[in-house]
Order: sequence, then structure tokens, then C-alpha cells
Amino acid sequence: MRLSDPSLSEEFLGFLRRADCIADVGQVAAHAEGIAVQVDLPKAYDEEQARMEVALYLRVWEAMHPGSGAELLD
Repeated sequence: MRLSDPSLSEEFLGFLRRADCIADVGQVAAHAEGIAVQVDLPKAYDEEQARMEVALYLRVWEAMHPGSGAELLD
């Protein structure tokens, strides 16, 4: 996933970790803005379930931080 405002990265990582995600900051390709966040859900049954859960967490984050520019990447 990508977060367009790097100043929110620690808060974003904390949010994901409280949801039992393993989350670490990475890098986004040079043409993209923001930071990448690698997220793993060790309790998910499969990749599809993990992706759905991450998408839900992202929607909650966006509701809490309107205009934060977070998006799910492939």
C-alpha cells in the first residue's frame, strides 16, 4: 500500500500493527509520491482474505484521516 503523506507514516504503521498486521516502511518507485508500506497478515487464511482485510483497514484509516492519500497497490 502507499501513503502519500510521509509525516503520517509512524501513525499509520501503529494503526496497522494494532490490527495485528506486520507493517514496515518501504520505498515507492521514483515517479510516485509518498511511501510504500509492506503489510502482512499472518492470521489470514490466504492472500485473498489478507487483501480484503487490508482494504478494510485502509478504508477505516481514510475515514479517520480524510485526504490522507492512502491506496492499495498490487
